[in-house]
Amino acid sequence: MQIKNLLEKYPDFVPVMIESDLEISKKKYLIRKSNTLGQVIMHVRKNITGIREEEALFFLINNTMIPISSNISVIYDEHKKDDFILYINVCKENTFGN
Repeated sequence: MQIKNLLEKYPDFVPVMIESDLEISKKKYLIRKSNTLGQVIMHVRKNITGIREEEALFFLINNTMIPISSNISVIYDEHKKDDFILYINVCKENTFGN
């Protein structure tokens, strides 16, 4: 389905693509516009396998860390690509040693 058709069919949602080297079972999402980035992070984190407690995840949009309280519709309007998809890069970092 074309992205424009998807946006017309689901006007209260935005398409999000997760890019990462991590093993993620689901990389394509339709996210409700009223959600915050923090809610998106919770959904994505559930689909990452092999993440340990001492590993932090960083969610970057256009190589920028966005506050998790930001509304996804505002982020989408400011950062979507020409193909009308919001790309979020996820990377991990050891935060407590090990």
